[in-house]
Amino acid sequence: MQTYESFIELKDNEVEGKDYCIRFRKGKSGILVMAPHAGDIEPATGELADAIAGNEHSFYGLWGLKAKQNAVLHISSTRLDEPVAVDLAQNSQTVLTVHGSKETQKMIFVGGRNTELKKIIQSALQRLGIPLGESSRLLG
Repeated sequence: MQTYESFIELKDNEVEGKDYCIRFRKGKSGILVMAPHAGDIEPATGELADAIAGNEHSFYGLWGLKAKQNAVLHISSTRLDEPVAVDLAQNSQTVLTVHGSKETQKMIFVGGRNTELKKIIQSALQRLGIPLGESSRLLG
């Protein structure tokens, strides 16, 4: 169960700069790499998305900064209506999101509706020897 159904609800109940922050930059590739649950919401996802984006792609992260209980800041990706995220996504050709998982296996689950991009990413990760998995629970 989520605490907030939208960013507007989160913003009305949490303090920007204390409980959460937004980090972003615009790139030139037309690709946006997002971590909608960065910081202590889903640890390491923001840093990973930032590294993937590099200097070429756009980057966005909603960072959980609370001392504890950052899970309350988790807004479903399909409901993320934060204005910067929406603007960046609407002005990108492709959006790649990075999520964390509580799965115990050390592997990467690659999902999403863009089957061509999914195959490209899976192939690149396999060449690097990174274990891949499938999950009926994690579809993004």
